Amino acid sequence: MLIVNISQAKAELSSLVARVMAGGEIVIGKAGKPVARLVRYERSEEPRTPGALRGKIAIADDFDELPGDLAEAFGPPEPPGPEIPRSLTFRPRMLYLPLEENTCR
Repeated sequence: MLIVNISQAKAELSSLVARVMAGGEIVIGKAGKPVARLVRYERSEEPRTPGALRGKIAIADDFDELPGDLAEAFGPPEPPGPEIPRSLTFRPRMLYLPLEENTCR
């Protein structure tokens, strides 16, 4: 295990990543204290199963209701406005794509 300071890690990042890819482990320190660990990324071989937690998570019926004292602190509720279709209110700003194997070289 190699220990380097932050400025050294910035200057030698490519060589440090190469060492990690070969199976090494790098500890990055600041003011002589370890603050981060650089290790090889290991992808899970097990495929993700959608719905794996179905039936294990429950949301209470009163989830959206605030306790009285907290609701009072926020002031009177606003009158209900017109119903806005969800398609007009949800605008994702980023597109997340799955990482491909061997994309970083």
